[in-house]
Amino acid sequence: MGISQEVKDRGSASEDQIEATKEQYNSLVNRLAIPTPELPESTE
Repeated sequence: MGISQEVKDRGSASEDQIEATKEQYNSLVNRLAIPTPELPESTE
């Protein structure tokens, strides 16, 4: 019971957090994605 109440209270906050995390993740992926495709080509 207490847990579901906590989840409800967090609801909107976690959506903002998810968006922020997505942005961080995307920027991280973008950084990694640039060198990553070149590696297999250089290895071959």
